[in-house]
Amino acid sequence: VLGGVRHLRPAIDAIRGAPHRAAALPVPSPSREHDGEHRGPLAGLGSEDSVLRVQVLARLSMARFQALEREQGDELGRQALEVAQRVGDPGALAEALWIRQGFYHRPADVQQRLEMGGDLLRLARDAGDGWLAVYGHYTRLHTLLRLGDIPGVDLEIDGYGQMAQELKLPSLIGATAVFRAMRPLLEGRFEEAERLGREAFALAQRAQDPLLTPNCLIHLMALRWAQGRLDEMEA
Repeated sequence: VLGGVRHLRPAIDAIRGAPHRAAALPVPSPSREHDGEHRGPLAGLGSEDSVLRVQVLARLSMARFQALEREQGDELGRQALEVAQRVGDPGALAEALWIRQGFYHRPADVQQRLEMGGDLLRLARDAGDGWLAVYGHYTRLHTLLRLGDIPGVDLEIDGYGQMAQELKLPSLIGATAVFRAMRPLLEGRFEEAERLGREAFALAQRAQDPLLTPNCLIHLMALRWAQGRLDEMEA
């Protein structure tokens, strides 16, 4: 199983990443002329800690991340989390944690990222917020997959799927199907992987989610690669 995880890493990264990409934000060009752009919104907030300050910092962090300015995005995300912890608002803390966890991508960061996922789940339980639970399960699923902890991945897929059903959102239900299709692929059960992949594709079509359909195609490409039939996708 671990060998399969390593060989399919590019496809896994694409599959796990797309369902939770942030909503579109104005993304500045990664050039020096934009270095001071974030100061304007923050200057208007003054120096006091507030929920709004957390939200602005978090969104600026994501914008910098999308603009490939990771160092600046990382610093803004760190500030957002620090302010959120001081403010103590559960929603602000959850937003800051969600943005912050995306910067913890190195092998040395896995334990901290798992803890952030656990923090999101605890906030979700305390607030009775299904969306926070989705984010928590996704964060842990992603991290455990990188670790090759397949039993842990299965538990998080189940938790994610339960929240998707409770929220009754087609895009989340479809994302669950993509995750479930990935599992037999990792273990070489190609027939089951193809069947579940087709079910996921049907859900993606019904959901009309612009990210789900490409993820289903990525799954099919990974499947054909594992079968030694990748040339069929070029026909």
